[in-house]
Amino acid sequence: RLRLIPELLRLAQVDALSGVYNRRAFMETAQSLLSRAMQSEQPMALALIDVDHFKQINDTYGHDAGDQVIRRVSELLRASVRSTDLVGRLGGDEFVILVKLPSDKATAMLERTLALVSGTDMQIAENEPVTVTLSMGVMASDSQAGYDLPALMTAADAALYVLSLIHI
Repeated sequence: RLRLIPELLRLAQVDALSGVYNRRAFMETAQSLLSRAMQSEQPMALALIDVDHFKQINDTYGHDAGDQVIRRVSELLRASVRSTDLVGRLGGDEFVILVKLPSDKATAMLERTLALVSGTDMQIAENEPVTVTLSMGVMASDSQAGYDLPALMTAADAALYVLSLIHI
């Protein structure tokens, strides 16, 4: 039984498809990190990320292809952040990243992440490579949202929506 506990904990915290934190585990861990950061006045930034045109990928290539895209995007997101940063999947094609950086450095790092994903053609089964792009909204703890997780997520979501409108 003792050997199974770590595996059961991992299964409860990690999204089976993407291999990153699931929504519940991300929210719990992020809240704890933000509380500690607030006490030490360490800057934090949160990014909400959507895979652009994900429904079109599913409709064109099938849901297995969509699953492959989710797995590959997850790998690229994990590879683009430090081990101290937090990556989670909120559901569907929505991801979230919490980084321990001030807003300017976080934005620069996250822009590199967008470029990395956008520059990576993803081979989906026997189909031609698919170029996947991301949309991202970022909000930092030095904003009005402070270290409040729901407020950071709401503000990052609003930034994501505004940026999506600009790209249309």
